Formats: sequence, structure tokens, C-alpha cells
Amino acid sequence: MRRYSVSAYPTTFAIDKDGRIADVVVGGNAGRLRSLIETARAGASPPAAGSTPPPAVRSSPAAGPSAASTSAEDFYRDSIRQHTAKDYAGAIESLNRALGLRADWVLALVARADTHAHARQFEEAIADYNRAIQLDPTRAASYNGRGLAYSNSHRHEQAIPDYTRALELQPAATGYNNRGWAYLETGRLDEALADLNKALAMNPAYTTALFNRAHLFEKRMEFAKAVTDYESILHIDPANTAAERQKSADVRRIEDRSAGAARALPGSHAIHCQGRLDIPQTWMWSFDTCKLGSEYSSDLWFEAVDSHTRFIAPRPGVLLGMGACQGAALSDTRINVENLKKGDVLCVKTSQGRTAEFTFDDLYASAPQRPDVLTLAITYKSWE
Repeated sequence: MRRYSVSAYPTTFAIDKDGRIADVVVGGNAGRLRSLIETARAGASPPAAGSTPPPAVRSSPAAGPSAASTSAEDFYRDSIRQHTAKDYAGAIESLNRALGLRADWVLALVARADTHAHARQFEEAIADYNRAIQLDPTRAASYNGRGLAYSNSHRHEQAIPDYTRALELQPAATGYNNRGWAYLETGRLDEALADLNKALAMNPAYTTALFNRAHLFEKRMEFAKAVTDYESILHIDPANTAAERQKSADVRRIEDRSAGAARALPGSHAIHCQGRLDIPQTWMWSFDTCKLGSEYSSDLWFEAVDSHTRFIAPRPGVLLGMGACQGAALSDTRINVENLKKGDVLCVKTSQGRTAEFTFDDLYASAPQRPDVLTLAITYKSWE
């Protein structure tokens, strides 16, 4: 286990006749066993001239790179230890050396792509996945990994075709969850729900999919369904504080609706507008016009003091508060975005006297080359 850095069961190694690692599969994947056998029979790509077989097991599995590291397999094992210790720069260097000896080793390319992704170096990760897919276009995990690199850099539309291809090659709960997440983030809620339901049908204890489906129900204002999913998470993981917090917030929303929704809303309570807005940093927006606006027609301002301090600031004549409108204390005080959690609800009394609620959905960099310039994503509803 120490020599081959086994961290999950089952882990299957294909070893060629010269004792070199030809390929590795982590997890149950019976469909790939025949291709593993064929890879081993064909032989691993040869190491560079002068390299030696893997050395004896080292005394400490957590040790860093050894002076005896001379084969691609040695450097690969070093990279796993470094990755586990969150030394991503060291792991990437070890994988660079492994690939210097075996340039087309798909396993090392995928490991380097995954390490780049953990280091949030998404362009480098995508480049490695591109090469891995070029070498082995039938490997579902490479498409899924590239999709995650796109999604984690807020390019969900580009991620969806990769998740779809991964599912065509190997249907899996993770693939359905990931594509469901991408659909959710792009507002395709019906498709998202279908995928998340499939993921949970395959693995009812998949807490990530339960979280994603709960967020979907919250977007639809179906808070009772969201509470049910959070309860399922807590049944699986009673110590999950995020699920407990979100469940409590949704229970309060349900109670507030039943106890005093009518008293909180003016007039006939007709919906004025609802939907989603993505507000670029320093822009303003209005719940009266229901779109981004100018200084003279807006309710709120996404104010940026510096790269670490941002506020949602009410414009003159506008009141803002935390929580659903039934119980929110409104004032002209701005709210620090850094203190908000996804799913938090805020209430607004607009400059034209309307009442509006919005949910803090995300804060992301829309341009990878400018990670310090963020966009605020909200889901909102305003009443006449």
C-alpha cells in the first residue's frame, strides 16, 4: 500500500511483463478490466535511457521526494504523497518529471490535471485533460475532470458537453450530479432536477447531490422539499452544520410565509417581476425596472472598496435588511458581501415603495484572467 500509494478500494494496477505500471483504475470499473489487460500486454511506454526499476519501499510513506527517485513510477508515487499533503506545487513538479520520462502516460497526465485543478490553475488543468483525451478518447473520467475544471471556473455551459460525453461512456451518479449542478447554475432547472434525481436514484446517500437538489428547490421557492433533502443529509451525516443551518433557514421561511406573508406585502400582493440577475462588480440594479440600471434609477449598488472588501449598498431612499421581509429590520446600512452565505435572503424597500426579496446565490470571477473582479449572482422577486 505504501509503495503504490493506495488510498481507495478497489485500486487495480496493470503491470507489464517488465514490471512497469501501464495503467491504474481507482474504484469499481469492471468494464475497463479488459482494456487494462490489453494495456499491460502491450507494455508501458519505455522509461528514459538510464532509468532504473522502482526502489525498495521507503521507511516513511509521507516522506517527500527521495534522491532515489529515478523512474516515472517513483515520481508518480511522490506526487500522490505530496498531493495528499496539499503540496500541490511539489506534486506538479514530480508529475512533470514523471512525464519527462513517459510523455504519453495518461495516468500521470490526469493526475497532473487534477492537481492543477486543486491549485485552482484551471487553464493548466484543461490543457492536461485535453492531452489525456487525445491519447485515450474513451476514458470517461477525463471528460468529467475537464467538465469540473470548466465548472469551477464558472464556465458551466462549456462543462455540460463534457459531462454528457462522460455519461455516454460510463453512466455514474457523479456524472449526473455534476451535469445537474451545471444545469442548475445556468438556470435550466428542469434538466437539473432530472439529472439530480438520477444521481440520487443511483446513490441515495450522495450528499452533494442532495445539497444541489435542495438549492434547486430553494430557487423554486419550494422550501418544504428543500427541508426534506436537508433532513436526508442530516440522517446520513448528523454533524453536517451546513445542512442544519440551511434547514433551519428554510423552516423559518415556511413559518414566515404561513404566519404573515400577506401583512408584509403592499397592495394586491401581485408579483411585479422575478428572475435572476448577475451583477458585475461596481454596477447598480433596480427591483422596480428589474434590471441593471444607472445611478439615478437603481436601488442597490455592488460596491467594491478593494479586492477583499465588497458591499451591497442601498441607494438614497432605499432600505435594506437581512432575512425574509416578514421579519427583516430595514435600514440604509450597507451589508458586507463577505459575511453572506449562499442561500441567505435579503429584503429591500425600493425607491418606488415596492417590496423585494432576493437570495445570495454566488460570487464569482467571470473573467479567469481577472480573478479579483467578481460578479454577484442573485435570484429575486418583487411585488407591486
